[in-house]
Amino acid sequence: MNTLKYYENYRTISKKIALIQGQLQFFSGEAEREDLAKELAKCLAVQREIEDNLEHYVPYALPCRSYFRALEEREFLFYRCIKGLTMMQTAELMCVSRDTAYRIRRRIASHEGHLSSFSGEIF
Repeated sequence: MNTLKYYENYRTISKKIALIQGQLQFFSGEAEREDLAKELAKCLAVQREIEDNLEHYVPYALPCRSYFRALEEREFLFYRCIKGLTMMQTAELMCVSRDTAYRIRRRIASHEGHLSSFSGEIF
């Protein structure tokens, strides 16, 4: 799974967590609640892993140019994937043009993901 798809899963996992939490309020069967609790714990662990990986996305031992590119990518991932903003909103908050935002997205998409054992199976 490439890096961009890995971070885009954050919103899907967040929606799934909200769905499971809603289901836990209404199911009274002990077996159903136990299965939902296990699934919720798994989703919360993946969500926390994505947040931690984003927090440590920028390796500090990079050359100056690569370091600033990595900071730019991290900012893009935060606004676009974690906050769920549109490309125009993301570009505006980053103070870059729309074309530059798409360039950053393409650059991130070209990275091969080695961030997690997460397979991408959400549902």
